[in-house]
Amino acid sequence: MKGLFTALITPFQASGTGIDKTILTQLIERQVEAKIDAIIFGGSTGEGQTLTPSELEEIFSVAQSFRGKIKILGACGSHGTSQTIDQIRRLENLGVEGVLVSTPSYNKPPQRGLVEHFKRVAAATKLPLVIYNIPGRSSVNIAPSTLLELWKIPNAVAVKESSGNMEQIHQVAKELPPGKILLSGDDPLNLPIWAIGGQGTVSVASNVAPKILHHIWTCWKEGREAEAREWDSRLQQYIPHLFTESNPIPAKWAVGQVLKTDLKLRLPLVSLDPVLTQSHMEALRAIRKLEENL
Repeated sequence: MKGLFTALITPFQASGTGIDKTILTQLIERQVEAKIDAIIFGGSTGEGQTLTPSELEEIFSVAQSFRGKIKILGACGSHGTSQTIDQIRRLENLGVEGVLVSTPSYNKPPQRGLVEHFKRVAAATKLPLVIYNIPGRSSVNIAPSTLLELWKIPNAVAVKESSGNMEQIHQVAKELPPGKILLSGDDPLNLPIWAIGGQGTVSVASNVAPKILHHIWTCWKEGREAEAREWDSRLQQYIPHLFTESNPIPAKWAVGQVLKTDLKLRLPLVSLDPVLTQSHMEALRAIRKLEENL
């Protein structure tokens, strides 16, 4: 569970219901061609909270045809532990190779509640789990001391750190047990997290520029840090455009431009504000030009 993971967007049919399997196939092919290690389906970038069980089946029926070429993971997370377990069992039946499990949202459990939650969830499956710390969406942060307890769970293999708190992430990296993996969950922090022991990234930017992400990661792994930093600085000029509005609004707009199609969002998310279109188009053209040169 190390390397580059793309948190993939979800292409809906023009009617707004069901999955556009043709576009989804193209999206996966782009990731495979760029040599991304894994795709996570149904996360926040994939509008997972809005997906129906039948739509999940459609997504993974397409994804399974790429098995062996790229790792296939599913994302889940709910307000309640039993609901999260139900989600994992559904994903297990759909053939995923691992699960990204976010902290429960809205009900703000204490730290000891998080420990019990993840213990119960992990006991319900043999799949490897990536613990997802995303306080900006769930309103609860996994403290480093809590994560130390969670590392005792055998199939809790990695943490996606999206707290944005580098002091905390430093502590997580310092206390990381052998065999456990720290993943960057924020594209702007990829290199800082890799520099302290991170072993990969769950990326939004790789929806738009997967080849650039792969090149940066390859340079870093091979010890070509100066080249990695040079390319990352170029990518960082584009990344703010992915977060001018709630993710995945800008990313879905950008990928739609790349594929020359209109990728619909599902309410309550709406299309990119037209005021932003010109600046986003200019930034996209620049990053696409760099991507094409690799």
